[in-house]
Amino acid sequence: MIFERPDDALHRGLPLRHSLELPVLGIPVRVRSNARAVVEVAESSFGDWRALERHPDLLEAGGGVDVRLVVHDAPDGAAGIAYRRPDATTMVFYGAGCAGFADAQRGIAVGYVTPAMASDVEQFRYTVLEALVLFLVTGPNRYPLHASAIARRGVGLLLAGPGGSGKSTLAWAARGGGWEVLSDDVVYVQSSPVWRIWGAGSRSYLPADAAHHFPDLSELEAEVTVGGRRKLVVRRAAPVPPVCARAGICLLTPGAGSPHLEAMSEAETLDALTSNLEPGFDDFVRAAPERLLPLAQRGWRLRLGPDPHAAIPLLERAYEALGGDAGAPGRPRPA
Repeated sequence: MIFERPDDALHRGLPLRHSLELPVLGIPVRVRSNARAVVEVAESSFGDWRALERHPDLLEAGGGVDVRLVVHDAPDGAAGIAYRRPDATTMVFYGAGCAGFADAQRGIAVGYVTPAMASDVEQFRYTVLEALVLFLVTGPNRYPLHASAIARRGVGLLLAGPGGSGKSTLAWAARGGGWEVLSDDVVYVQSSPVWRIWGAGSRSYLPADAAHHFPDLSELEAEVTVGGRRKLVVRRAAPVPPVCARAGICLLTPGAGSPHLEAMSEAETLDALTSNLEPGFDDFVRAAPERLLPLAQRGWRLRLGPDPHAAIPLLERAYEALGGDAGAPGRPRPA
């Protein structure tokens, strides 16, 4: 990998001549590096967000966030990367060929990576670049929720559940019914000045055996992802803009029989959304669970069967209950 080396052992004054700027989740993000390849990975990860520039009403005013990623010569060390959170607005990471920090309060991140780390594109993308950018842009008012999301005509439907519950597979199956995949695994809840759901990413990660449900994917080879699982990795077109102002949520459970949809009360849904959360998804609900109330008011429990396509009519029922197709996109449904 070609990169500019410093004249100073402490890397003081190292010029970061390669940069890009784009709006991620509507927040201005600047990525800078001493290696062009790093910025190229950032472009491949977040370039789709440039489409938001045609929607200035969705762009956040202000200075945005700054991510600096420095390629340097250093031993790669032991395998694995560790993340630490000394406080609510700071993240520190270190491990095989990388180290750095992100400060959400100041809106900056700095990372040091070896050429070997930066050349391992998927590992670098997931564990360093996307981890830093998304940590910074979630702090100002974009809160992560572990769910897939589909959308149609301005109405969104989140598909939540633990790993292996069928979120990604059901979202992919819904594409045949006219839905767009808004997000594969994580959505972001914005609570002010208006309430919105943001999707993110243009890759879907399907189980290695998902091709028997989707013949058009039969030629794909499963890849070993950063998490060590074998997945079919599918690049898809991201909706523009990837947001919806009205959404409901289906809590998924796998089953062996016919799929079944059951409405949940606001209290039941809110409890499900705020209980037994994975690290990283629990910070904002502890502080302000009321941010999830618009979702909790429109919740269902969806038991899946072995065929994800069989659940599509139930998604249509939820869509109609949300006022889908009752009027122009984003308008409240009639009383």
